[in-house]
Amino acid sequence: MQRAAAALKESGAEPLVAVLRPDAEAHQELLIRLGFPFVINEDAAQGMSSTIKVGLQYISAKSIGAVLITTCDQPLVTHVQLKTMIDQWHVDMPLALAAAYSDTIGVPAIISIELFPQLMALEGDRGAGPLLRSISGIATFSLPEAGFDIDSSDQIGAR
Repeated sequence: MQRAAAALKESGAEPLVAVLRPDAEAHQELLIRLGFPFVINEDAAQGMSSTIKVGLQYISAKSIGAVLITTCDQPLVTHVQLKTMIDQWHVDMPLALAAAYSDTIGVPAIISIELFPQLMALEGDRGAGPLLRSISGIATFSLPEAGFDIDSSDQIGAR
């Protein structure tokens, strides 16, 4: 979590927000120490779609053209890569720019405001991946490091 928060801060992405489960007290304390804003997803049991919705609701009052969606469980993704993605999005201004890795596309991804209604319509334990893969001609960013993600503590020592 600390590495992901630092990578986001150093990438230049703004505004920032982490979306946490209600029972993630240790993560809350860490983010408070880091001065990283967060919101609690009271509907976390509904799955990843609810996390995206809570994050979008938090930033909805901000004047933004897109949102960078990333996770804290891709430890090999760096601030340099995130900044490069942001810079590429600003040049090309695609509907979405998604990381390409492990024969798929997914997060990290930058998704334009035009697709926010589709993000808000997501349901269940599905993140932005299916939406991203359904967009014809989506822009991609080669990021093989995103293919390594830590879904459990026993994977931490695997790399």
